[in-house]
Amino acid sequence: MFRPRFTSAKELYKALDSIVFGTVYVDVVTEQNVLMINAPSAEIEQYRAILEAADVPSSQVLIEAKVVEVLFSDGMQRNLSMMFSNNRGSVGAQTEVPGQSVQPTQGASGNWNVIQGKDNLNIAFQWLLTAQDAKVLSSPNILLSRNEISRIVTGEDIPIQEANTVSSNLSITTKFKNVGVELEVEPKIINDDNVTLRVYPQVSNVTRYETITTGSGTGASSYSVPVIAVRSVETHLRMQSGQVVMMGGLYNSRDTLQQQRVPILSDLPWIGELFTGKNYSKEVTQLIFFLKIHIIPPEQVPDNVYFSPDDNAFLSEGIGDALQNMDSFPIRETSVEDFVDELKSASPESRRARHEEYRRRQELLHESFELPNPVPPGMPENSDDGSTPVPAAGAPEEGEVVK
Repeated sequence: MFRPRFTSAKELYKALDSIVFGTVYVDVVTEQNVLMINAPSAEIEQYRAILEAADVPSSQVLIEAKVVEVLFSDGMQRNLSMMFSNNRGSVGAQTEVPGQSVQPTQGASGNWNVIQGKDNLNIAFQWLLTAQDAKVLSSPNILLSRNEISRIVTGEDIPIQEANTVSSNLSITTKFKNVGVELEVEPKIINDDNVTLRVYPQVSNVTRYETITTGSGTGASSYSVPVIAVRSVETHLRMQSGQVVMMGGLYNSRDTLQQQRVPILSDLPWIGELFTGKNYSKEVTQLIFFLKIHIIPPEQVPDNVYFSPDDNAFLSEGIGDALQNMDSFPIRETSVEDFVDELKSASPESRRARHEEYRRRQELLHESFELPNPVPPGMPENSDDGSTPVPAAGAPEEGEVVK
């Protein structure tokens, strides 16, 4: 009976089963983590030596992870309506915030009758700015052994409603899904100074809620479901003890502009901005994973492993601040500056300048991605004027045999 201390009996059974011969009988008791071997006494000592050589403690891996996500979002909603009416009819211009099934009522707004009586002039407007700055920091630490999958999850369970219809009967059930930061690590090979492991970090969060309507008429039912954004990286890598690796760099930038324009009036320079309903949003997200590996030898494990929570938090805050102040994140301007920029961009000269800037950037991108086309040694260089190609320097003469 052999009871391994550092390895599972099931894994030793697989290795031992390939070398036994003759009338040797080997079995494993998984519940007790014991190997049973029935063999002649002379062979038993050989198998004991093999099992003791295989059942040795292995190093463990301490992983310090830093998950940093910075989010910048900016938005604007604006619309204006002017209506003139009398006993003969009404005429005017009216816009709404595009992309909205229900028109919002927040923000700076007004609805008043400039002229009231036999002739009526009504003006209504709305102007709303939205902004969000978020910084998500997570610093999970984990100590694990070889071929063992370890997982750290920090987040919360959010309810998600699901509608099921059975025999025209509608039932709504609620399930829960975890969102937050999840780190999954699996070491494959642990040596004295390096380790091969699989790393799978994932960050998820709720971006918005959507309303879903089922059925029709009086039997219609509506409920909200969350839209969850998931960002993850999975990789296999070999790292040295004490090495730091950065993964991800998941940069996402999204600009959205929806407009409702009044014909002719919206084409007027500067004034046309007042007759344009707008729904603008800008979102910039940067997500980076940092990993630091420490290989803990077997003789060091009994001495315990400590880390400083304050130093850990301080380092995470420093990485987050450095990431938030990168040039890829724009500086938020005031509402007056944004409106002045809108008026400037509405002029024909500004539109032509944007087209010229676009062409200039296209040329720069083309130059940065254009690769040289070197002529291999011994090949003739093509002449630009269409004349006979001239052999390159060092090329063999015509009819010469090259060994």
